[in-house]
Order: sequence, then structure tokens, then C-alpha cells
Amino acid sequence: MVVAAVMTAVGGIGSAEIVARQHRQNVIPPQYLDRVNAELHRLQWQDRTVVLVGYGLAAVGLVLLLHALLPGRTRLEMIRGSDPYLSAGLSHAGFRRALTDAAS
Repeated sequence: MVVAAVMTAVGGIGSAEIVARQHRQNVIPPQYLDRVNAELHRLQWQDRTVVLVGYGLAAVGLVLLLHALLPGRTRLEMIRGSDPYLSAGLSHAGFRRALTDAAS
């Protein structure tokens, strides 16, 4: 959810800036954009900062990819019955209690 919130905020600001520029306005003050633009033009691909940021973004991307691909820990145990349109779930502790009650 954090990644989705950040991406939504950045995309929303970017979209607002594009629409504002079409109407000869700015969402972000031009002095900030000029300063960032000048700094980005000053950097070279071989600069240590650019390489480290690239490796950092690649590492974050791999962590997010692993997080999406590896199964997480379920909090509920699914209970299936004979009706295909009905399903239920119990927590692990609740499932243990139900089995203990059934056994006794």
C-alpha cells in the first residue's frame, strides 16, 4: 500500500503539472524545477551518485518483485463445503479450538 500511495501521489502531481503546463500555469514553482533541471543536466551517467541511485532502485524493484511472487502467511484457514458458492474461513487459533471441541 505504501508503494501504491507513493506512486499515486507522484503520478497525480505529474499529471497536474502536465495539465497546468498546457494552460501556461505551474503546479510546482518554476524556481524549484529550474534548480532540479540544472542539477540533472550537470550529472553524468558515470557519476557515483547516479550509479548508486540506480543500484538502489534496482534493489528496491527486486524486493518488491520478490514480495509479489513469494506467498505470504495466511491468517485464515479456508473451509470448503459441498456448496461451491459458499466459503468460510477460521483463524488458526479458532480452527484449533474447533478441532479440540470436535475431538472432545
